[in-house]
Amino acid sequence: EDDFGDIEDVSFDRPCTAALGASVPFYMIHVALCGGGNPVEWAKKVEKLYPFFAALKNYYKEHESEFVDLPIRLMVCNAPENPSDDHCDLLVFGAPRNGKDAYMSIFRGIGFDDIGEFFEYLKSPQEDAGVFSIAPLTKPHIFICSHQAKDARCGYCGPRLAAMLKDAISKVSSVDAEVYETSHYGGHKFAANAITYPAGHWWGYVKPRDISRLLPMLSRGMPGSLDPVGPPTGMLDIWRGRMGTTIEEQALLTPHVAKMKDKSGKGKKKKKKQKQKKGEKIEKVDSVETEALRAPTSQVAPVAPAPALIKPKWRLNPILAIVFVALLAQVLLYCYRKM
Repeated sequence: EDDFGDIEDVSFDRPCTAALGASVPFYMIHVALCGGGNPVEWAKKVEKLYPFFAALKNYYKEHESEFVDLPIRLMVCNAPENPSDDHCDLLVFGAPRNGKDAYMSIFRGIGFDDIGEFFEYLKSPQEDAGVFSIAPLTKPHIFICSHQAKDARCGYCGPRLAAMLKDAISKVSSVDAEVYETSHYGGHKFAANAITYPAGHWWGYVKPRDISRLLPMLSRGMPGSLDPVGPPTGMLDIWRGRMGTTIEEQALLTPHVAKMKDKSGKGKKKKKKQKQKKGEKIEKVDSVETEALRAPTSQVAPVAPAPALIKPKWRLNPILAIVFVALLAQVLLYCYRKM
């Protein structure tokens, strides 16, 4: 634990300082490369460790305009990797669309030459898998960010939550789920972060005491539909959002969080340059007076005098003031004697 410096800054008990709800950007498909290994030891840029992941990201970036209505998220997880050096296994989680429920699949043995065809397949999955070896995933999955090189909070909370969750699952007969740790997928400040599939709920500020609430999301036969869209009863306090929903839709389900964001000013609005021209405020006051003049006489309210909006740039020099007063006194005295 010495690697984390002040444990209070990264532990589960640190203060929750950011509004949690409505924090999941819209996406329809999540792709996780099975990389094995330990996320705590991964480099900050996992592309350096996994060339295939780099190729996936590059292809998607070049063709992102083709997926405007079908945004895809990419990450690496520590699920066992494909034994082949030049082929990888990919876990794919899709949101409900075209009248079908959410789906979970594993694509085995995908090579570099298959990447383009893989993304084309994601656009419109067919019953005929073609060159791919695809199998359905029958167990619920939970992904916990443990990417320590990206953020110490994830590196501290993630592995601990994953270990406790695996232990809890082993003791509950009705729960049978895969628990994987992953590279960063957004929201360091909300660590510990978790995503549960097939429903695609995102969770934040997850603490050990929340494990009992997450277990039902990992029960056998967990439906993948979006009905209801929002979080299960009693879980709104750790709910970030959901796959297949927009930020706006999530905000409607978490109105108290939207108000918190507005009040705190942390809505991630781009800062606008506030370079106002001289006299701009005075022009606004003038426009108010003009509108009042246009209104019917009976409706015109007395217009308060405009405040002094522009401060004078000069200041009185005390020394010059003293000299001025002395000279004035001499002039007055001279005038008095002449009278």
